Amino acid sequence: MLRAVRGLGSARCWSSNSTTYSAPYVGFRPVLEVLNPDTLGSGGLKVVTLDLNGGKLGGSSDAIQIIVKTGSEFTAPASGGMTRPDGNNGSYFMWLGNDGNLYAPGESVPEVVTTLTAQWTVHQYTITYDLAGGTAEGNPSTYTIETKAFTLKNPTKSGYTFTGWSGTGLDGENNMTVTIPKGSTGNRSYTAHWRYNGGGGSGYSYYTIKATAGAGGSISPSGNVSVREGRDQTFTITPDKDYAVANVKIDGKSIGAVKSYTFENVRRTHTIEVIFMKANGNPQTGVFVDVATGSYYEDAVDWAVENGITKGTDDTHFSPDGICTRAQAATFLWRAAGSPKPETRTMPFTDVPAGSYYYDAVLWAVENGITKGTSNTTFSPNMTCSRAQIVAFLWRSEKSPAAGTANPFADVKSTAYYADAVLWTVKENITKGTTSTTFSPNADCTRAQIVTFLWRCKK
Repeated sequence: MLRAVRGLGSARCWSSNSTTYSAPYVGFRPVLEVLNPDTLGSGGLKVVTLDLNGGKLGGSSDAIQIIVKTGSEFTAPASGGMTRPDGNNGSYFMWLGNDGNLYAPGESVPEVVTTLTAQWTVHQYTITYDLAGGTAEGNPSTYTIETKAFTLKNPTKSGYTFTGWSGTGLDGENNMTVTIPKGSTGNRSYTAHWRYNGGGGSGYSYYTIKATAGAGGSISPSGNVSVREGRDQTFTITPDKDYAVANVKIDGKSIGAVKSYTFENVRRTHTIEVIFMKANGNPQTGVFVDVATGSYYEDAVDWAVENGITKGTDDTHFSPDGICTRAQAATFLWRAAGSPKPETRTMPFTDVPAGSYYYDAVLWAVENGITKGTSNTTFSPNMTCSRAQIVAFLWRSEKSPAAGTANPFADVKSTAYYADAVLWTVKENITKGTTSTTFSPNADCTRAQIVTFLWRCKK
């Protein structure tokens, strides 16, 4: 008995061999390829497109269409028999579905997926360090979502004692142990902090107080101020003409609009930060000192606050350049839709705790086909959202309207899961990309960008 085999010489070359014969070069083969998928009827079957993304099957890099059962999960194809793109000598391989999720060969794929794109490399994130004159060996400058958990090595500096790290995801400046767990995402930055040990054999210890002031005034002394252990240190705050003190933060905590502050009996490092505002203004919830007048997101932030979509990261900061997590994205979209009550109370995701601020938002997003999670049981609420994911969420929340036909972006493939969403946002003037020819789909989406996308969509 013989069986047909396709792809031995080229992607569409047919041959035959014994049904009992097997060989590694045969690899995976679609059950059926459809050359004209738009002619397929609706009798229980649908087409799924396999984008080889620079790889080859049987010597061809053309996309392939396979047929699967409509309304059912299907299995992600194996990668055997596929040739990696030229110059790619790695071993990483996953399928990226048009739902924004990654699938390993053999893994179940939700029925909503209609395109799988081969992923040959894993995305790298950067880690930058400000060691303030210190040195540290062995700390990585990049990592990926698959990197095993690692702990930063603490730096050293002659004449100083290391007092801790500050930076991405950390609270304060006295973090002596910083561990990046496996599964983390996003670019990171860390700053080292020191205590001066003194000189001349005096035996005294010295601590650093970092004093900073925003636009509209000054603080004296400023910069990194060295204070001997046990001594007091006073800082004087002076607004410029037509400005007033809006807020003062000590070690990250607000103490109000004071004109001076004294650290008494100093025995550790500290920070003092001064924020100014235009005179005769009144700080109020939703008025943020880090939202510049005339910035592209100023009106969007005002709209978001007025409509209860966000209240910022604290009373006076919106953090426009801060990252947007999946939990925040779902919550912003849900609130923009009027915070509707989900019809079901059954949460499919084990990492979305009951009572969390984003619980109802995630239920609503799943009910409305905006997201299916990162797996059948996980939503990954703390994972950073990319620009591609945000516009895909927004597009789906608007019931996936017809996309535009003009694609100005060289980095948005027509087969990408977010392609229609991006073209729709261009058509509706929601975004014009990061340049005239790039959308930067894999870049982190900032808080300023997401509220601007929402505002332009809803206004």
